[in-house]
Amino acid sequence: MTEESWSDADLLSHIVDFILKYKFLYDSPNIKFLSDSLWERIPRNWLQYLEKLSNEELNSFPFQKPTPYCPKTLLEFHAASNKIFTHLFNSCLAAVLPNKLSAFATPLIQGNSSMTIKKRHEVENFTILLMEYCKLYGVNRIIDIGCGVGHLISQLSQHFKVVGIDCNEKFCRRAEKSCAYAKIICLTIICDGTEDQKLLKFLSGDEHDRTAVVSLHGCGDLQPTLLRHFCKLDRNRVPLIFTIPCCYHKMSNLGKFVHRFFLLTLLDEFKIFH
Repeated sequence: MTEESWSDADLLSHIVDFILKYKFLYDSPNIKFLSDSLWERIPRNWLQYLEKLSNEELNSFPFQKPTPYCPKTLLEFHAASNKIFTHLFNSCLAAVLPNKLSAFATPLIQGNSSMTIKKRHEVENFTILLMEYCKLYGVNRIIDIGCGVGHLISQLSQHFKVVGIDCNEKFCRRAEKSCAYAKIICLTIICDGTEDQKLLKFLSGDEHDRTAVVSLHGCGDLQPTLLRHFCKLDRNRVPLIFTIPCCYHKMSNLGKFVHRFFLLTLLDEFKIFH
């Protein structure tokens, strides 16, 4: 059975319908899960089913077909979310290599028992997009900031000149063992602007390098810092940045930005009505 074909408009429509149907899961930030008792929004029969799963089964739940005992409404949620993800991911790939989607039917990562199913899923799909966009933009060097133990760079180092940066010495030592062809640097990136020029020079690399900056699950202030630096870089030297942030609640200047956003919004409304 061939997969149903969706246009971009169809995909957007399905995403909107999905979010509206399950907005009880999506209309609050997950960092308030405990403080606002967000679990009370989840259907009781969903919780009863999920509570019986082991940690391994729970980690694999988003990526594997649930058991026959799974509640019907949870099965519907699972099927809808996976269908949307598949079409969305293929749509992103098609924008880069429209005739080669079948080449990615086989997993990139083989037999890495140190990765959970969730982590493997993230690394595999992120690697695919990185590799194709880097080829498209002629990138030969990748800097992974917040590389951890090296799951991502171990895949990328087979195809690119790779530098992994992390502030955790134990993670760096593990990354060095698993990524023989990558350069690992134990470094804390200062987010207060005092080391800007040094970091910009390092990110730019040698004159013959074209670099992509990558950060998978960088915490707090790291992501806005990287974006701020990327805006200052020469696009001929550093044409790409890929960031997937996490831990927004650790951002030291979050309150300032939020207040500024609301202030500007109020000023705009004032201009409109006056």
